[in-house]
Amino acid sequence: MYAVTAARRVYAPVRLRDTGRAMSRRTDRPTMREQVEEMIATINRRDFEAMAELSIIDPEEAEFVSALSPAEGRRSYIGIAGMREWAEDVDSVWADFRIEVEDVREIDDGRVLVLYRVTGMARTSGVHLDTRTGQVWTFRNGKLWRNESYSDPSEALEAAGLSE
Repeated sequence: MYAVTAARRVYAPVRLRDTGRAMSRRTDRPTMREQVEEMIATINRRDFEAMAELSIIDPEEAEFVSALSPAEGRRSYIGIAGMREWAEDVDSVWADFRIEVEDVREIDDGRVLVLYRVTGMARTSGVHLDTRTGQVWTFRNGKLWRNESYSDPSEALEAAGLSE
């Protein structure tokens, strides 16, 4: 395509912008589901350095209340160091422990319901784990501050004030 100037008839090429490429670039924040899945991916990889760099988590103060802690039943873990400890507890009991996000629902400005499928195999007995669980994530100042786990998704739904 060419542009013509009025004073002189000079033809100069006009550079067209690649709006398709420009429009395909994401400038907005990732969705809550994408952020949750990214966090779970770091847990599944046991990549706590990457977890500490996520914008979704407060690496020092986030509290994780686990319903699946093999060491003591329901237990709290604090920050990234706590998540490492949780992973050590879980990995001491379960081989191939994996979390798969099934559903993410924003409850209100500060809370998110996350429903999971958890799989693994008991190290001593060889029994397979394949169950659904739920969590309510609470945010403060845009960062994950508390993560409360429930062994039954219906308990998580109830804690969130929701129903199936």
